[in-house]
Amino acid sequence: MGKSHHRCCRDCGKISLHKDNIAPEVCCKRCRSQDTNLIRLKPCPFCGEEATLEKSILRDRDYWLVGCRTLDCYGHVFGQTTAYPNEEFSKLQSAWNKRANG
Repeated sequence: MGKSHHRCCRDCGKISLHKDNIAPEVCCKRCRSQDTNLIRLKPCPFCGEEATLEKSILRDRDYWLVGCRTLDCYGHVFGQTTAYPNEEFSKLQSAWNKRANG
């Protein structure tokens, strides 16, 4: 069994942590759709550590935070990172993966 990873359902938008890349593990945990996308995040642009996703609840809404786990890094998940509502996850992924040099 490989490393755990996040997948986003194309049908309902649910983001879930999965333990394998083969069915039934890639099925959406909410609607059981098999149409899920692997979420690919680039490493932290400041320290190079692996990016992580953290779920948070603010004002009764689910939010996703992306960052790294290095405590003294600008990209720390609870430091300078921007939160996006669950339904705008693609914006969060694009913002994190965007780099000045492409």
